[in-house]
Amino acid sequence: MAGPRGEVDFIHVKNIPVEQLQLKDAPSIQNILIDTTKPESLWLKEATKEIGVWRANL
Repeated sequence: MAGPRGEVDFIHVKNIPVEQLQLKDAPSIQNILIDTTKPESLWLKEATKEIGVWRANL
């Protein structure tokens, strides 16, 4: 679906918590998201989230 600027999401993102990940059933992993509540590490959470968004809209 196109966004307000005409971006098209070519990659469907599926978030799988690491504790639920079954490697034998896992799809091809294209990005790893870091989820944290530590204030000093929040930039990692935002940066890894934005990598997926950027790649999906190439």
